[in-house]
Amino acid sequence: MEMSQFYDLLEKELAPQLPEGMSMVFTHVRKNNNVIEDGISFTAKGSNISPNIYLSPYLEAYENGRTITDIAKQILHVLKVSVPKADFEVNEFLDYEKVKTRIAYKLINAEKNSELLNLIPYTQYMDLAMVFYYILPPGRIKDEHATILIHKTHLDIWKITAEQLKEDALANTPRLLPVDIINMNDVLQRLMGDAGFMPEFAQQEIPMYVMSNTIRQNGAATMAYPGVLDDFAGSIGKNLYIIPSSIHEVILVPESQQPYCFNTMVREVNSMELDPKEVLADHVYYYDRSDRRIVSVLREESSYC
Repeated sequence: MEMSQFYDLLEKELAPQLPEGMSMVFTHVRKNNNVIEDGISFTAKGSNISPNIYLSPYLEAYENGRTITDIAKQILHVLKVSVPKADFEVNEFLDYEKVKTRIAYKLINAEKNSELLNLIPYTQYMDLAMVFYYILPPGRIKDEHATILIHKTHLDIWKITAEQLKEDALANTPRLLPVDIINMNDVLQRLMGDAGFMPEFAQQEIPMYVMSNTIRQNGAATMAYPGVLDDFAGSIGKNLYIIPSSIHEVILVPESQQPYCFNTMVREVNSMELDPKEVLADHVYYYDRSDRRIVSVLREESSYC
């Protein structure tokens, strides 16, 4: 079934049940890596915030036999719990002095987001793009980690340069979203629990460490935090391979004599397991602590890969 047809069915079911004064509209939202998601945007009368509910999982449920009535009931429940606590203070957002301490940056794939990069300020970071966003203060809306992507039009409104935006983001991001590095064994133990964790996992031939920020969102940006890779590489006395597991985290692997097939692994995970919106890159990076430089690794070291 086409998504537009599914929306028409939902609209007939949902419209009579919406709170008075609330409207709904079919939307197409461009997400990371140029992924387009269809959804429904709901707007309450007098509100300047519009919750958006994406429809792909609901269409799949409908095609698997779930009734449109049940789906509408679930969407209404999701809408109820996602209604903003309060309107967003637009006037406050228009004043750069009031928002500049909450400007942060994240890393995205430059090639996959080429159309988006025409609209937003960014800095090239190897084959990635460092882009900037505003983190809403806690308690403004129900989403505790709500953000607004910064566009070039915002710079015009704020009357600032892209250089100033970047300078503030570089200063803010490590403070707002501190780095967190965890041994992979600890991650596995957390996921499996003490009862399910097998000690043999702790005997990895290749030690690995998961690096992200403390909220685990857009945490791959930590690879660009000043001094982070240098400090960690120095603490273990080895250069590092950096596996871009997603836009939310990277995996640090100390260099050893063992040949790696990391790029092959990354491409397979990206194509078969990872949400397309969360792909960061199709290859690994390498950090050399002697010259404190990070580079892209485009070729495998082993001929067996």
